[in-house]
Amino acid sequence: MNYGHSKDMELFGCDSTELDEVIRESREPLMGGPTMLATSYLSDAQDLIAMGANDLARKMINCAKYVISSMEKTQ
Repeated sequence: MNYGHSKDMELFGCDSTELDEVIRESREPLMGGPTMLATSYLSDAQDLIAMGANDLARKMINCAKYVISSMEKTQ
């Protein structure tokens, strides 16, 4: 999935190709896999919401959704 660089930055805070690489790396031994990655993004979003960084939290939630959708495509 590549939405275009500026759209990716607005949605995720990074390029979607970077997220694809992070997802691939999460599948390495001892890294926890995509489920742990999505959980980590959501935990970060909770912390950011508590600090009032709502826009960055929204991006973290979008990253988690991207990871979850990538998991559905590989099943």
